[in-house]
Amino acid sequence: MTDEIRRDDGVPDGEFSDDEDEKREDGGAALGMAGGMGAGAVIGGIVGGPVGTGLGIAAGMVAGGLAGREVGRAVNAKAEQEYWRTHYAERPYVTADRTYDDLAPAYRYGWEARARYPERAWDEVEPDLGREWESRSDRPRLTWMDARPAARDAWDRVDRAGRGGAPEGGP
Repeated sequence: MTDEIRRDDGVPDGEFSDDEDEKREDGGAALGMAGGMGAGAVIGGIVGGPVGTGLGIAAGMVAGGLAGREVGRAVNAKAEQEYWRTHYAERPYVTADRTYDDLAPAYRYGWEARARYPERAWDEVEPDLGREWESRSDRPRLTWMDARPAARDAWDRVDRAGRGGAPEGGP
């Protein structure tokens, strides 16, 4: 028996279960549908009145859901986890007393945040991310100031990959 901390699902802390990719895709689809509904309702209402609003909502849900699902697929959690597990110690913010397991939640938070905010810049969302991190009931022992560099690193890596960069070329 190891000293690993296990979550309720039996997966060691810092690792992700097989169905989490599917959950992320579904979450992206739901967010996309919600955004698409709002945009479709506004455009449909302007162009076609009440009937246009209904058609706009339906079209927006479909288009938004598909776009959101693609955002959810854009980040491969297993690949990111493996990358950071292998390379975290090379990062300038990592101190001798920090392990991968200490930083794994921050890396995950960073890549998931990038997928949640594909059209926004880090500097624009960072204050919100920090408040969200500090208010989480399941927050790891890291403060936002300690987690921030790792979260930013993961955000930037996913951002580069999304713009056609080679994520394996560096963090």
